Amino acid sequence: MGTNDFLLLCPAAQRLYESCCELPIIDFHCHLSPRAIYEDRTFLSIGELMLSGDHYKWRLMRACGVEEYYVTGDAPWSEKFRRYAACLEQAPGNPMVDWTRMELAAYFGIHTPLTPKTADEIWTEANRVIGSKALSPRKFIDASNVRYIATTDDPADELSFHQKLRQHGMMRTMVRPTFRADNLLTIRREGSSTYVGKLGVIAGVTIRSYKDYLEAVSKRLVDFSRMDCRFIDVGIERFPLSQGAFQQAETAFQKGVAGLPMSDGEYDAFLFETLAFLAGECRRLDMTLQLHLGAVRNPNSVLYEHLGPDCGGDCMGDVMSPQALCRLLDAVNKRSGLPRVILYPLNPAMVEPFVSIAGSFPGVTVGPAWWFNDHLCGIDRQLRAFSANLPLGTYPGMVTDSRSFTSYIRHDYFRRIFASYLGKIVESGRFSEQAAMEVTRRVFYDNAEQLVNRL
Repeated sequence: MGTNDFLLLCPAAQRLYESCCELPIIDFHCHLSPRAIYEDRTFLSIGELMLSGDHYKWRLMRACGVEEYYVTGDAPWSEKFRRYAACLEQAPGNPMVDWTRMELAAYFGIHTPLTPKTADEIWTEANRVIGSKALSPRKFIDASNVRYIATTDDPADELSFHQKLRQHGMMRTMVRPTFRADNLLTIRREGSSTYVGKLGVIAGVTIRSYKDYLEAVSKRLVDFSRMDCRFIDVGIERFPLSQGAFQQAETAFQKGVAGLPMSDGEYDAFLFETLAFLAGECRRLDMTLQLHLGAVRNPNSVLYEHLGPDCGGDCMGDVMSPQALCRLLDAVNKRSGLPRVILYPLNPAMVEPFVSIAGSFPGVTVGPAWWFNDHLCGIDRQLRAFSANLPLGTYPGMVTDSRSFTSYIRHDYFRRIFASYLGKIVESGRFSEQAAMEVTRRVFYDNAEQLVNRL
């Protein structure tokens, strides 16, 4: 996606990057819509392409004081684009500046920085390219050299668009579902009984007990596995602080279905048992469990009531208990044996404890710098902590974690930062360049490819 020296801080970094930059992308965690990929509708404008659904850009615009009408409202795309351009001029050091620069260069051949003065010119040229090439989701995926996409799918989803993509054989890229278990775990949320009923119908299980519930989950996991699902994702706000007992989990389940309040201890017992069950199923079905930990969901209640979830309103949470995570991993290891586990800490203070935990359990690692950390400083910080405690050649690589079809430049962004980090180690004389090239290949491609192909 580019041969210039952007972010490549030394000659060794340039050589490492150039040796592996053309490797395909394995995107093992994203939020792209399988429906949008299947329907493959041509984008209407650069505004729609860059700003619809990209909550990273929305957050920057809100932080600059842009009215919601120009962020997620009904304002014309051209006006939204102009206001976004004005925000970039205020944001040195923000990854949106780098990502936007890279998006425009990689997909449109535009190397002019996006500013209020250049916005109209770039709008015209980018839209000309979109129209002349009929740019659509699949064309962006092809242009980005993406080999595998793991979308994020609810256990009660019928997976109809995944089925259509497979039946029609319309893509060179594999698009596969991920079993996103959040709704299974939020049993004390309003509307849980409706969700449990929906899950029971699609799984063909009459759910009257917690045991029935787990049976339905297991059946849906088998359905997902038949669609070549490789991952179970968990991204809920709370992590169980204590283990509890199975009967407490049953009590919590019954109270949740009935809409009755439950204690934190009961809910923790439910969370612990369900997470341990999911990990065991991962092991049985040869999947990877991804634990996204440390987020506060929807703290701005006004924004949530207006727009719903996933609109850019979440934030980092407190540092979670390393002992609690160890307790779960140890219990799973004793019960069923651990599956492959990827930990994603959101609070930077959790990175080093998580890396040390990964070194204590088989098959456990720490994943790409996640969400509020997938920028230059955050990626570099995570690589330093990882390499100081674990073999850097086992790092799983990068994910987009995005709903935007231009977000694949974030893989190139990561590759450049990684090459610079490793290149500086090489130039200091601490590691051979030949061995560093092998490590680079593993991190850019091989490790993620092994995850999706179950090698």
